Amino acid sequence: MRQQIIDLVTLWRTIDPDDLRMAPPVVLDEGFVPTLGQMAGFGVTPGPDDHLNLNILDRAAADIDAFTRALRAPNTPMGVLRQRADAFNASAARLSSVNVSEWGTVAAYPRYALLLQHRIPAFFEALTNELAPVVDLPRRAPKFPFGSDPAPKGANAIAAKSSLAELTVTQAVQFTVDKMMDKGSEIVGNAKQFARDLMGQAAYSAAVLAATSHLREFVQGQDIEETVSGASLSFRVFGPPAFIEVFSNDERELNEVMIIGPTLLANTGQSINALLQGIKNAYSFGLDPANNPLRCRNANQCHDKLKKLKDAVEENLVDPTNNLFKVAESFFQRPTRVTRGCVFAPTAPGCVQLHYDGGIESVYQYAPPAGLGPYSGLPVPIVIIVQDQLTGLMYFGTPSFLPSPPPPSP
Repeated sequence: MRQQIIDLVTLWRTIDPDDLRMAPPVVLDEGFVPTLGQMAGFGVTPGPDDHLNLNILDRAAADIDAFTRALRAPNTPMGVLRQRADAFNASAARLSSVNVSEWGTVAAYPRYALLLQHRIPAFFEALTNELAPVVDLPRRAPKFPFGSDPAPKGANAIAAKSSLAELTVTQAVQFTVDKMMDKGSEIVGNAKQFARDLMGQAAYSAAVLAATSHLREFVQGQDIEETVSGASLSFRVFGPPAFIEVFSNDERELNEVMIIGPTLLANTGQSINALLQGIKNAYSFGLDPANNPLRCRNANQCHDKLKKLKDAVEENLVDPTNNLFKVAESFFQRPTRVTRGCVFAPTAPGCVQLHYDGGIESVYQYAPPAGLGPYSGLPVPIVIIVQDQLTGLMYFGTPSFLPSPPPPSP
């Protein structure tokens, strides 16, 4: 039983959840998934099972999130864990009974993204983190803690013990086998089978879209509307209150925010700058995509550019005593919440505010020379990238921030 848990934890840890968060759920050889508005223009209408499919996906997303939170929380009774598992299994098992049309593919895309990129990986991360102490393995700390769930910044610390970690090995393994790993169960909607069903549905959907050629040909980079942090728009400060205004979706988990400071740019030579320029070229930022030979032609090509940037930043997370460690781990900064409507684009539909209730984490630190204690350093541009994971669009901004003081030496 101990070995079974060790194998499960070890296998999952060969997966990088940050890579999964960035990977598009539906990929076409050429072109991008269209919008529902475009589908209406093509004369495409819903199929008989499409709305049922959306309800199933919504219910399953809510159930697996509740199950994940119960696993993470300390002292969740075993009866509650079993109820959460059964509720998710029951809702997930319904997925195999529906047939999705071309319209349904586009309508369900936000659910595919939420489940495959976020909710299912978060579940397995929580499950293996709670099983690890049962067999004397450490929990896995997130490499980019401000991009992880649970979201409120400053709440990334994990309880020393939580639900499964409080159980004996026998109980923990029995629960895991009964609820998540028993292939002979009549209810096959466990997380592994559910993910497999979802990926099958997404792959079929991509084939249908490609066959009918109802695709978006281009994606184009846009400007971030505004970044607010502090009391001035001439320069910002790290800390609350803070929000980013951008034309994106209103699902917190589907807004990927990347923030890069001057220290990281200066200490990695030209590599990070070259990757940033490559992403801007791929998204035709400031260019006409129809005449841009460097544009990405499908979601995989866009994803590859982002992954190279993430991997380059991650190289600075090896040594926690390194000066670049803190700014590198703040590369991903997920918003605390999202609200519709903007201050600086108040009449434009589709604008949202990405709120940071604890403020934007510092990626720029400065210590004044001896005798110049009050001098805080000059404001400099900070690179902010927002990816709307529903449309695939990318937004870029370089607002000026004042530096924060470096943390005290240990």
